[in-house]
Amino acid sequence: MATDYKKINEKSRINLRSIREQRGDKTHFVYELAQNADDSKSKRLELHLCEKELLVWNDGCKFREEDVLRISSVGFSDKDLTQIGNFGEGFKAVYNYTDRPEVYSGDECFCLPDPTSISKTLEDLASSSLVEGIDRVPPRIAELVEEGRTVFRLPFKENLRQEDLTLLKDQLLQLLKKRPLLFLPHLETIQWHDICSGQTGTYCRCQYGKIQGADQVELKASMNGEIQESERFLIFSKKFQPPPNIIDELLQIEYDPERRKRIQETADKLQPIEVAFKLQDGKIIAMDNCVLFAYLSTEKETHLRFFIQARYQTNPARNDIEKTEQNPWNRWLVKETAGFLPEILEQLKVNSSLEPSFFNVVPLKEDNVPSEFSPIAEALQKSMQECPFVPTQDDGYARAENVFYPHHGSLRKLVECSWIYPNSSWLHPDIGRSGRAFRVMQEAGVKEIDVSQVLDWLEKRDCNWFEAKSNEWLRSLYNYLNSQKSELERIKQLSLVRLENGRHVCASEAFFPPETDEAREEIAPFLNELPILQSALLEGEGGHDIKAFLEEELDVRGLDPQEMVGKWILPQYSRCNKPSKKQNLLHVRYIF
Repeated sequence: MATDYKKINEKSRINLRSIREQRGDKTHFVYELAQNADDSKSKRLELHLCEKELLVWNDGCKFREEDVLRISSVGFSDKDLTQIGNFGEGFKAVYNYTDRPEVYSGDECFCLPDPTSISKTLEDLASSSLVEGIDRVPPRIAELVEEGRTVFRLPFKENLRQEDLTLLKDQLLQLLKKRPLLFLPHLETIQWHDICSGQTGTYCRCQYGKIQGADQVELKASMNGEIQESERFLIFSKKFQPPPNIIDELLQIEYDPERRKRIQETADKLQPIEVAFKLQDGKIIAMDNCVLFAYLSTEKETHLRFFIQARYQTNPARNDIEKTEQNPWNRWLVKETAGFLPEILEQLKVNSSLEPSFFNVVPLKEDNVPSEFSPIAEALQKSMQECPFVPTQDDGYARAENVFYPHHGSLRKLVECSWIYPNSSWLHPDIGRSGRAFRVMQEAGVKEIDVSQVLDWLEKRDCNWFEAKSNEWLRSLYNYLNSQKSELERIKQLSLVRLENGRHVCASEAFFPPETDEAREEIAPFLNELPILQSALLEGEGGHDIKAFLEEELDVRGLDPQEMVGKWILPQYSRCNKPSKKQNLLHVRYIF
């Protein structure tokens, strides 16, 4: 049975200023139709653009009397704390294109004359009809209603400009860019048909199951049956209970008795909060120009690198939200979103998705995140400081204060970070110094280990420690130290030179091995006594560079026979313990 529209007119309310504010974004009503289709639990929305009208229908629940009242009450919201959209708000942008939008749903058949065209003052409105019944239903619409559809017919204004019609067509072509299906819980498909050109576009959302509680969602856009674009997202969702103090604050700033009643009646309803990350090749990637979602996208830039979504309280045009410092509800939603992020990081870690590339989505100070969203940006950095979320070289995770990055890449193979700082790890090598993720790590508190810290640590190592290291490690150390010319004086004091007998001495105490076979044969009997550099260190690829470093920078010299006799052999005979007869024979033979 149809609603008594005369009684509806008595209950309907209108705010002329609010209705005029809807004229800013002329085509925004397309998204309102999508959201209200979702409110009615519709899975499909179709728009048919004809020469003189736009026909829109969905397969959701039929209109009830309260829906008729809502769509006719212009500029007044009767949403409670659980509702998404409201026909009385953004829907009124249809008046940019039509003077009399028509609605057909179940037994309801009515039109909504444009209040601003029939009324100039509130006194005029008192004698105006905001809802008018329709006696004759067009056959095509009657068929759709019979099939259970809710139909909106928007006959275009006689004086509608061609540029406005083009704007509407462009809006249909670019639906995916505003991602209207990303967070709507019911609507799965939006299809439009341009009857004049024969073009057809389809936007759909496909769900690919859950990973550790997160939904994998793909948005697709196709033109005339061929896919044009597609995007994948990982969406984390959690429901929160509004605390009593927030409800009290809402009631303190709300004076309308009906709205106060609706707030109180729905105060114990859980509120969903969602965070969506874009996926590419199965990995989370950062996005630019991220706006806030209040189920539909607003124009409010968050300067985050991912999407956040909740039932924020917006302005009448739904392109911005009420300031959080003035709106306790929005402030609470931001706070709960910030508190949700550590849980998301933990879920990603458990699922092995907290990869180095993920940290490109973490906000930086340079991103200038607006103050109302700064708790969200700060929550990510704080989580990295307080919990083991920073990826490390050993494929584990640690808190930021226990993670370091080397000032020189070769340090990763030379030194274990925990040798220098106990219970610490190197930052994962995939987080390169030139990338955004690296700056994120620095802001979180990951610090550098430089050559001075390495030398501080090496100076505490004794000869036994060096002797236990392999030749390959020692060669790598020489190559690293060769690039640190500013610290040569400290390097020269280290017991870095390995002798043929395996012992270690400072560079000033060592000699290069002889270069000729004859010279090597002459000192062969003394190899275990003389401070001769182990020849294996100079062999193979890179040996020439190591010799140059030891010779030119650390002053290791070649062995001179005269110096060997005067500084090595003869002083042994002034000691109490003289050389043995066998050694004496070798010495005499060498001197001869």
